[in-house]
Amino acid sequence: MKNQYTDYSTPLNGKTVKIVYFDITFKFHSVKKLFTIIMLISLFACTSRVETNQLYTITDLPLDSVKSEVWFPELMAVNTKTMTCINSKLCMIRPNEESIIYLVDENSGEEIGYFGGIGIGPGEVSKVPVLAGTSPQGDTLYIHDFNARDMKIYHLNTEKEPVSFKFVYKKQLANPLIDGLGTGYFTICRLENGYYVGLSGLCHGNLFNLLDSDLNIIKSFGGFPLDGLVTDGSNLNMTLPFNGTLVAHGNSIYYSAYKFGYMARYDITDDIEIKLVWENFYSKTDYRIDNRQVKFGGDNQHGFSGMAIGEKYIFTTFSGIPTQQMYNERSAYAVDPKTLVVIRHDGKPVGRFKLDSRSFSLALSEDEKYLYVNNIDPEVQIERFLVSDLLEKLHD
Repeated sequence: MKNQYTDYSTPLNGKTVKIVYFDITFKFHSVKKLFTIIMLISLFACTSRVETNQLYTITDLPLDSVKSEVWFPELMAVNTKTMTCINSKLCMIRPNEESIIYLVDENSGEEIGYFGGIGIGPGEVSKVPVLAGTSPQGDTLYIHDFNARDMKIYHLNTEKEPVSFKFVYKKQLANPLIDGLGTGYFTICRLENGYYVGLSGLCHGNLFNLLDSDLNIIKSFGGFPLDGLVTDGSNLNMTLPFNGTLVAHGNSIYYSAYKFGYMARYDITDDIEIKLVWENFYSKTDYRIDNRQVKFGGDNQHGFSGMAIGEKYIFTTFSGIPTQQMYNERSAYAVDPKTLVVIRHDGKPVGRFKLDSRSFSLALSEDEKYLYVNNIDPEVQIERFLVSDLLEKLHD
């Protein structure tokens, strides 16, 4: 049975190229795992071969190696997805099934302890907490509770012994209904000026909401990076294909996509002016629009994961592995990042480094001397790089 579809490429000059093609639906007779069924169906449904025009291609950079040290080999923090450094302490968010944060001393590498609880009680967070930001003094943590749809604020005192971690209060997120459904946010980051930016779970046309200090929505902004979706308000778009990392640096936010190699920077002023500074595609994007939804093809190269931002450079883990690899290995882990990329604040990539392990979250020490990488396979451990070693090999 042949079905006609329309594919879209998304060049940065704003023009949309339409490619009409036919695909053939196959039957599968013997597949043991549900995951394999879903992946293979997706593969044959997405037979387009669309390459997005981009300013930069990360894989054009030389793949360098740099010496690192396994800084914390027996890490009991298998669930960690977000890290940050506070007062010479490495802070891991939701390290396991029971705790909110896990602290390790940067200087000695010694464990300080686990703090906070996972649950629905006072001061507890659900199983999906996201670090939205910290205070400049490093004594306050803002944690977005995805399931509860609120922001929980904790006081963290690391300067006196013993270290204390105390729930202070929470703020409920504004949750307007869109077509009868609550929006929710995949992730939220807190800017230096006290505003927040959230990556919406559902929307008509803009990916982000700007929120005030009380978490009320001020305005939405940021259109879809991929062309072809209906954004005139007549269609509710699920933004799961655009889920990614959102990090604030000062009053700038940096967004990167998990499923395709896209990154953007927005600057937000105190008087609520929002400027798109740049947006870039860094790898091949293969997708089509089917029933007003994004469907990625086998040639689509997966994008970014963890991100840490310094004064001059952005450090991020990058996949660049095509979706086809998931089907070949019958594993979603096949596209996990194994590359560390360094990007300038103007969006130009200037360094690419090989990682021996699947790695997601990153943290930069406050003096920018060390970069911490959380490895999750084959062993859960923290790898530490000297930033100076990385900078020496940049192609700037």
